[in-house]
Amino acid sequence: MRGWMACAAVGVAGMALAACGADPSIAGCATAAEQDATMALGTGEGAFVAVADDDTVPFVMGPQGGYHVFGSFQATGIWPGTSSTLADDTTPLLSFTATADTFTGGFTDVPRPLTEVATDTWGLIGELVILTITDPSEADGKTATLSVSLTDACGTTVTDSHDVTLQFFQAL
Repeated sequence: MRGWMACAAVGVAGMALAACGADPSIAGCATAAEQDATMALGTGEGAFVAVADDDTVPFVMGPQGGYHVFGSFQATGIWPGTSSTLADDTTPLLSFTATADTFTGGFTDVPRPLTEVATDTWGLIGELVILTITDPSEADGKTATLSVSLTDACGTTVTDSHDVTLQFFQAL
């Protein structure tokens, strides 16, 4: 069990959070809790582009021959952790999925360091949401549910999900 999850379990059980030692998440969690917890799903390889229901979202062929959507998000009211490494216990856990009738894609509960994209707003741009297809015709023009979920070391979870139409974009 990740260290911060054990601390959260101790806190939930009603025991003193001091049992977690000098855990910096206590101060980070308090600061994050001062803000509404929100999540905005987006796409974009180099910049955040918000996504809403019925939007068209491009997918591309990657350098290894697979197909993916560039997933992006912006979140508030969460604690980004204390490190920029994947191995740190305070690194938030990210899930990014694409689901349709005939294919799926993405990943779940993977540690991802975040970037501050605006004051008290954290996010990532250009996460590869790899689709389980072998030909673009399997997803082109199809409706898929694109979802993002992030759980921080405080136990706060923010999510967003939209039904979108995928469109194959072939790079020149």
